[in-house]
Amino acid sequence: MGDKFLRNNSVGRLYTLLDEVKKMGVPANTKMREVWARVFGIEPNDAEELFLLYVEILRLLKNAREDMERLPNIEPSLYLQPFQQLERAFTVSSFEHPVEHFKRFLDDATMTGLKFGAYALSQASQETIVEQEVLDNLQSEIESLIQDILQSEEIIHELRSFLIDRLDDIRRAIMYYRLNGSRGLRKALETTIGASFLLQFSQVPNADKDSQDRWENMKQRFGKVIAKIAEITLSVTVKSALEGTILPMLPGK
Repeated sequence: MGDKFLRNNSVGRLYTLLDEVKKMGVPANTKMREVWARVFGIEPNDAEELFLLYVEILRLLKNAREDMERLPNIEPSLYLQPFQQLERAFTVSSFEHPVEHFKRFLDDATMTGLKFGAYALSQASQETIVEQEVLDNLQSEIESLIQDILQSEEIIHELRSFLIDRLDDIRRAIMYYRLNGSRGLRKALETTIGASFLLQFSQVPNADKDSQDRWENMKQRFGKVIAKIAEITLSVTVKSALEGTILPMLPGK
């Protein structure tokens, strides 16, 4: 069977996340802030990043339940019961509660029910699975481009901020891929694809040839990032519908 049914839908991703927490070998009194930080490689004292992460986890829980509710021909008393338990878990457990307080909600019945739900949902899911190596390569390219934009003196402040904000949307979508899957990448694509189109008509005013060449290079690299995300997240049907409109305009295609 493999693990595909845990990777191509929201319920499977929720199960995988909670299973990691349940099996984590840490002292029972470890605070949940340290647990979530360890799972996602965040500093435990980085309150802002942890808060943003927690919002994404709660969004995953909400999306998973809604996706399950939309699935036809299921018995709600069987497939939705785990979500009632998990909603209680997140309601009564804060960052400062010990992990044992949270784990007691992750009983075998809840986890098994969640896993069955993931399998049922996977049968109807058309979600693209993006391998970690692809995500890592994209992340490296984005980080490199952000650094080059920050160090580029010829780009005006407003344009620099605009580009970095759009790249940061993608960076976070990659960071939270294990929560939001390709759905998160598609949302990031929606916010950046227009930026890629606008960049094709932008120039650096009063710049010499070397500066103009560097700017053209950065535009192409930006476009290639967007094109890659479009390639790995959009279905064949959607890409066919866009043929001759948006996608061919992307630099680097």
